[in-house]
Amino acid sequence: MAYLNSYSRQNIDEDDLRAVVDALRSEYLTQGQSVEKFEKAVCDSCKSPFAVAVSSATAGLHRALMALGVDSSSLVWTSANTIASTANVARLLGARVDFIDIDSSTWMISPDTLENRLIEAINQSQTLPDVVILVHFAGVSYELSGFADLAERYNFKLVEDAAHAFGATYTNHMVGETAHSDACVFSFHAIKPLTTGEGGAITTKDPELFAKLKALRTHGITREKALLKNQISGDWYYEQQALGLNYRITDFQCALGVSQISRYPSFLKRRQELVAIYESELSTDRLIRQLIPQGSVSAHHIYPVLVPSELRSHLFACLKQKGIGVNVHYIPVYQHPYYQESGSYASCPNTENYYSRTISLPLHTHLSDDDVLRICLEIRKFLET
Repeated sequence: MAYLNSYSRQNIDEDDLRAVVDALRSEYLTQGQSVEKFEKAVCDSCKSPFAVAVSSATAGLHRALMALGVDSSSLVWTSANTIASTANVARLLGARVDFIDIDSSTWMISPDTLENRLIEAINQSQTLPDVVILVHFAGVSYELSGFADLAERYNFKLVEDAAHAFGATYTNHMVGETAHSDACVFSFHAIKPLTTGEGGAITTKDPELFAKLKALRTHGITREKALLKNQISGDWYYEQQALGLNYRITDFQCALGVSQISRYPSFLKRRQELVAIYESELSTDRLIRQLIPQGSVSAHHIYPVLVPSELRSHLFACLKQKGIGVNVHYIPVYQHPYYQESGSYASCPNTENYYSRTISLPLHTHLSDDDVLRICLEIRKFLET
């Protein structure tokens, strides 16, 4: 019961601690062998040819958009049901941002909601997006081929915000494989199922994009002789070829990531067991669960449910009072003061309806079966009264 008051929590064991200590005692604290090992482990897990580890998922999204040429002339679309950083990275590059409504059952952008928004933009003589960022909400992904078809037809790039979805699959593809997108970005923040404390990674199947992503991680600088543009003046020679940033991740973070990734299948299995209890114990018409598209397997980062909007705040307060760590994911991005003051955006009624009713229940590997049964009991008692 010690961790019942947390909606999510990291799982750190002695092997993780030893891995971090070994890295701290090694020759390199940053950009050493642990970074390369972690990048390879991410590639192996996601069946991706290329991965670049970064300091955070926000850094990864920012750099992915930079590498794809997003600037002040660009338009980026994404889901309003996400943390603000998904849209912020486009604004930081000077791009305009607009939002796509979510599907009312999966709580994500669907191929249909995206196509409807594209058709609406055309009918209203509006600009079409240069990049669309898909958000794999709560650990769930759609079959992405439908999005790829739209990207080809309407000429935009496709980036996956998979901050919730490491280990998720769809129709025999791993999220991160980038079989149907240009780049995919993961988060390994402390509350994610797999953690490096802070940190993230970008995967891609495009070798040219991979080279840009590597350079942009370190100020746009490269030492690779095959990529140099000027005459080499010595072994020390390097070039800044683009305006990049310091988005490097440390070796001790990556050492933790390598240790964590070896245990990740057990993390996912335990989350699936806990979700199965929720599904069994919360079978009530007054509580709606996320629909997982056929052929998809969720990473189960969070467990959001919908309750009647007039009850949400009361249920939230009731569970908090009983020491149960609930949360709400997310306030629609365009309802934050910054976005309200910086422009007007497309209407997203499904997103607003979802936000008015959602509550995220605790889900992490420290929970026991009895913990989840207690949570379900408290919810049922509340709804019955």
